[in-house]
Amino acid sequence: MKFEKKGIAIIIVAVLLLIGYLIHPYVIEGIRSASPETKITTINNQLNLDKYKNPTNPVVIGQKLNLKQQLRDLVAAILADTNIKLKPEAKARYEKMLTDTDAEIVVIRQQLAAAQAAKKASRQ
Repeated sequence: MKFEKKGIAIIIVAVLLLIGYLIHPYVIEGIRSASPETKITTINNQLNLDKYKNPTNPVVIGQKLNLKQQLRDLVAAILADTNIKLKPEAKARYEKMLTDTDAEIVVIRQQLAAAQAAKKASRQ
């Protein structure tokens, strides 16, 4: 079976486009990967929204709990990463943020349990 040069060129271009299409999400993710400080700022901005100030809805409380857990995991990863050289004052700030977040998670879990119990009681 003999291929023409034009047919081979089309096949090569198609293969390159397929490869580009398959690796596209990884390239975008690699380019837009934000610094940990940016991620922390983004999570804190979300937590400062009005709907998270005094939530009574179990769904909103669950979202707030999820954001706090993401923040805790991110800060713990920063502290555990040996490749990141932290200044003592930055390390102290992250450790304080970690302990504060852990304490807030306990309170939010209690709020979530109370809100779920109240919702269940109101349905009965």
